[in-house]
Amino acid sequence: MAVTNQVITIGTTETQVVYPSVDTQRILFENLAPADNVGAYSRAGNVFLVDEVFTLGSAATTQFSFTTGAYGAQFEYYSIDTDSQEVRADLIEGGTVTTNGTVFPAYNLNRNEPDTYDAVLEGATALTGGTAIVTEIASADKKAGGGITSGKIITLEPSTEYGFKFTNQGNQDTDIHFQLGFSERFNGGNAIWLGGTADGGVKLNGGDKIELTFYQGESLNAISQVPNNKLAILKRD
Repeated sequence: MAVTNQVITIGTTETQVVYPSVDTQRILFENLAPADNVGAYSRAGNVFLVDEVFTLGSAATTQFSFTTGAYGAQFEYYSIDTDSQEVRADLIEGGTVTTNGTVFPAYNLNRNEPDTYDAVLEGATALTGGTAIVTEIASADKKAGGGITSGKIITLEPSTEYGFKFTNQGNQDTDIHFQLGFSERFNGGNAIWLGGTADGGVKLNGGDKIELTFYQGESLNAISQVPNNKLAILKRD
């Protein structure tokens, strides 16, 4: 019995991963992408954190622009803390954002990995139109402050500009602490399908494994919805 191991890059065009053999083959397939949860993404170096503190004047509004890259982006979690006044936060889709050129950095939560991402978060001077697809209210006691933390997952479209709007609901200045953890490539695009087409075969999510038996003359193709996913294959002839 021979045992072989290889890693194949799977993209948007079907790739043959099992070739016909005169022998029966037992083959283990594993999607090498991280599992579909924020902890696995973070450990793999695929979650980036934006962490900003700013002051919001009495009854004032502050805007930001968030532009996604070619793979889109997925908000994994966020938090909004306010010092003394209630603050409304809106995520706006389809609006017109006037940016001011101030780009805010994000940092990889795995500090062994580079701070390399496609999204751009910028300050803005105006945000008009569009639809508030998510609205949060960060309430505050004037003595102790307050806020809100959310683990809801929000998946954004690729190559699209969104707007953040923060509105002070009170009559005094308040300091805001805003944190946003987002992923990009691994926002659902890391699945691999065995056989058929994307969304039409056996789906392996990140970290999934499956062992199959192939009889004489049988073959198999794999495909993904994005390029450069990795499929490990351990074969016993």
